[in-house]
Amino acid sequence: MESHVVIAIDGPAASGKSSVARTLAKRLGYLYVNTGAMYRAVTWHVVSHEVSVHDPSAVIALLSRSKITCDARGGESTFAIDDIEPGRELLSEQVNANVSTIARISDVRARLVELQRLYANEYDVVMEGRDIGSAVFPETPYKFYIDASAEVRAQRRHRQGRSRRVVGADEHDGCTPDRGTAGHQSTDRRGSQGARDGKARRREPGRSGQAGGSTADLTADGGEGQPVRAVPYGRARIFTGSQNA
Repeated sequence: MESHVVIAIDGPAASGKSSVARTLAKRLGYLYVNTGAMYRAVTWHVVSHEVSVHDPSAVIALLSRSKITCDARGGESTFAIDDIEPGRELLSEQVNANVSTIARISDVRARLVELQRLYANEYDVVMEGRDIGSAVFPETPYKFYIDASAEVRAQRRHRQGRSRRVVGADEHDGCTPDRGTAGHQSTDRRGSQGARDGKARRREPGRSGQAGGSTADLTADGGEGQPVRAVPYGRARIFTGSQNA
């Protein structure tokens, strides 16, 4: 069992789960981890090295000789490959077109899941993406599913300037477009303690805790002038949520 509190937030693309996850992490003083950005970073790395995304062996070979660094800065996870954070390159059309193919490679998923679990060794985390509550941290009791209608999700994608159709995006999540800048060198960026300044709180290994506050009542601006609501259903792993809740 993980040594820190893990709040898992799942849901389809453009459902508002990033907004909910980031708001909840800031409120609790936990580290916000965007796993979709990790898959996008790997996709960017593969494409930029002109390796075919349809050749799993070549993709794994590239990753095996690449330096991958997971860290934290300002209360959020960071992900660098060969000391470079791709930043807004994560939103490029090449990445949009290929991230779902990369995400289907089982060895890629296995390696990234292993890295995602490492965050819970040092931090209380709010982690969002796909299959977080079922595959990455199946034992956490804090699981939420964020959903919205296809129309609302398509509107959000349009406003974000994302050309991918929502249906295609459901194959794998990406990251929100307002995060990060152009690629830059990675440095030591550990989050510091304290919820007041919005930075992640790290606890001593082996100490477990309870998620404070009422996460069932958490709402965040979904971009349509209406809140996004997360509705927990405990260990049953059956969740509902609505943009218009």
